[in-house]
Amino acid sequence: MIEVEEIVHVIHRRSYADEMRRHFVGRVVAVSETLLRVDGFAFVYDAGKNFFIRRAERRERIISLIDSANIVTILPRYADLETTKYVYKDGRVLVTDGSGFSLEINEIGIAR
Repeated sequence: MIEVEEIVHVIHRRSYADEMRRHFVGRVVAVSETLLRVDGFAFVYDAGKNFFIRRAERRERIISLIDSANIVTILPRYADLETTKYVYKDGRVLVTDGSGFSLEINEIGIAR
């Protein structure tokens, strides 16, 4: 269902309240029936700033497609990974590339 070169957004569901909120946006470089190898950027929630911060370094991650803790959304292929960021707009949390692509994030507990 997911193909190499597609871009995905992954929310890693927290197992307990104090666990770090982590998201990932990247391009699929390999795929099997149950796993994705994705190259892209991690985002972590900074509670002090009440905002998701993008980690500067690119990284590769292996994402399980059968782990219920991972919520995987396929993004448009034109989304620009290099400029992807989180923004607040009209009371909503969005991940956007600032030039046409945006996705509303509905993760519970994020408010501004």
